[in-house]
Amino acid sequence: MMDAFSTAELRLLVETEDEGGGEEPVLHVNGRTWLLRTFTTPTSTPGYICVSYIWGTERAANPFLPAPASVSVNTIPALSAAMASTGCKAFWIDAFCVPIQQPARRATLESMGYIYSQAKAVRAVLSARSFTAVQQLSTGDRLDEASLAILDADQWVQSVWTYQEVVNNRNLAFVCASAPGVVIDGTDFLNGLGFSLQKYKQRHGVDTFAIRETFPSLDALDELLGDWQIAGYGQRSALQVMSNMDRRKWTEERNYFYAMIGSVTSNPCHRTGQGLGDQHLSETFMSVCEEKNDFSFIYSSAERSIDPSRRWRPRAGILPSILPWHNWGEAQPGHYDQDGKLCLEEVLHFDEISTSLTQVARDFIAQWLRRRDLATASEEDIVRAGHFTLLRMGFTGSRDYVNLGDGVFFPQTPVGGGSFDLVVSTTIRWSLGAPGLVRMKSARGTSYIPGVFVGPMGHMEEMANRNGTSICLD
Repeated sequence: MMDAFSTAELRLLVETEDEGGGEEPVLHVNGRTWLLRTFTTPTSTPGYICVSYIWGTERAANPFLPAPASVSVNTIPALSAAMASTGCKAFWIDAFCVPIQQPARRATLESMGYIYSQAKAVRAVLSARSFTAVQQLSTGDRLDEASLAILDADQWVQSVWTYQEVVNNRNLAFVCASAPGVVIDGTDFLNGLGFSLQKYKQRHGVDTFAIRETFPSLDALDELLGDWQIAGYGQRSALQVMSNMDRRKWTEERNYFYAMIGSVTSNPCHRTGQGLGDQHLSETFMSVCEEKNDFSFIYSSAERSIDPSRRWRPRAGILPSILPWHNWGEAQPGHYDQDGKLCLEEVLHFDEISTSLTQVARDFIAQWLRRRDLATASEEDIVRAGHFTLLRMGFTGSRDYVNLGDGVFFPQTPVGGGSFDLVVSTTIRWSLGAPGLVRMKSARGTSYIPGVFVGPMGHMEEMANRNGTSICLD
């Protein structure tokens, strides 16, 4: 745990024996009395539980602040549900614990990963309808199709905040305001959801793509819960987070970025001045990733920066992943050299284009697509089938491919004329291949295009072990 916040604040609702009547406002929930306290050092912080819930649109008065300050009408019921399942004497809930003053507010929102990772537990509060659906798992081994549909439409399941609120703490459970004291363990829910989706596929004879099309939000939740179960706190790559966020909902752009920042780091924010209002939150997100030595945000499909010294960097704004599909690997390592150039590490460098695919590549693509006929098909047929499947997976890029012999590279936009080379990551992976980046040089200067490499990465990794390289970008 870090020594203390410098700008952010850790506020908690703490139980007190004082029934109120003093100068400090108090909150009465479940027959217990709560004060709002600020803690500055880890040693003084009591064990606490974080409450994850949906605000909705209706508002109520904030008991700790004068009008017009307000909170969600769901805040008190969510607290009540979380408190009913435990005797814990301290709670963190955003409506009361995020300060309203700047810069403390922004710094605290940037520290959500820290706040959730340091909690004793997280209690996710579901709607009555969704919780009833989840409770099927207490009497059976799976969710029926009606329950799957209910959960897919649930706002908590869909929320952009849900990712960071879940992955930062291993002690997750679900509760509901209409079922006080009933707790559903997160691991039990994970196993039940995965089993239910698998049985749905078998029953209807559909594949993973169809599951995503039928239950897009549950598919993202299933992936999220997998990340929660296997990934270390703060050890997921930027691309992994971006890929899941692509399938989540948000109403305010800043919430999208705060949720992403909290998903890639469990350190509290120590920035002051620059970075707390002076830069776009996408730049803050990328800076946090760089501090972790992770440059995988470079594999966003976003347009590139117009800064002539950093044309490789995504432009400030929303950062969609090049392929919103499950990927693994902790980071795309890199470093800045003495001239300030970014050098990507552990990548394969291609400066020569092949004229034909190897049989190994053909066999791999045929197996990935489950089409044996492609092993002997024309290159055009292989490319057409591969690109069509990538589109089903959420790729929005070009079919104007680059033949690398050991696989096919699909850029986000056509490469066009002029000379170019490209790199493919060996540390960030999909089951179908890996992300990469094209470097184009022309009379107008150097530009960069992200893309998707489809091919057998096991063979590529052997090449990397023999010829592992670091490429400096212009």
